[in-house]
Amino acid sequence: MSGYIKAKGKVHESGLNALLEQYKTDGALLFCVYTMKFCCTRYKPIEDITHALEVRLFDELGELKAVRANIGSEFVWRYINDDDVSKDCIYDEVQYLDAAKNDGAEYTAIGGGRYEMPEAGFERVVIRHYGEYDEDGIFSLKDFRIAKLLREGEKWDNGTK
Repeated sequence: MSGYIKAKGKVHESGLNALLEQYKTDGALLFCVYTMKFCCTRYKPIEDITHALEVRLFDELGELKAVRANIGSEFVWRYINDDDVSKDCIYDEVQYLDAAKNDGAEYTAIGGGRYEMPEAGFERVVIRHYGEYDEDGIFSLKDFRIAKLLREGEKWDNGTK
């Protein structure tokens, strides 16, 4: 197991909410991709687990990610925590959200699609990449997670760059 992955396993959809409960923190956000939509909310138990394909429970220190390829199959999950991870193995990237406008917690993408966020005012997302150097000193990305949502004008400086 890589140094940044602290735990991993498989879970049936009936056990997914219990797994999320085990890893939730105060202020954790939940990003869910369903068969017909996606949303990002403050943590709450997932009501429509049957149609969930990817779930990410995250905060600035870590992320539980559970994914599956098909409805009805088990979720494969991993938990990342940044404790004891070398800053040389982390690369942060800030990306703008695809949002032409937002009305409260509902955002409208430039292409017209809609998605839910925890509240109004988010403008960017911090993606944390994890990687390693090979014997030639070449850095390869191995995994990534959502680290934080940023509001308009909010700066991100975690000292990893």
